[in-house]
Amino acid sequence: MGDRLKPQLVFIIEDSIFEYDFRCQ
Repeated sequence: MGDRLKPQLVFIIEDSIFEYDFRCQ
């Protein structure tokens, strides 16, 4: 059930972390 949603979630989370790191520097 959550297997199809997981990759999308991971992509969104990684994108958010990248944006957060970019703003902090």
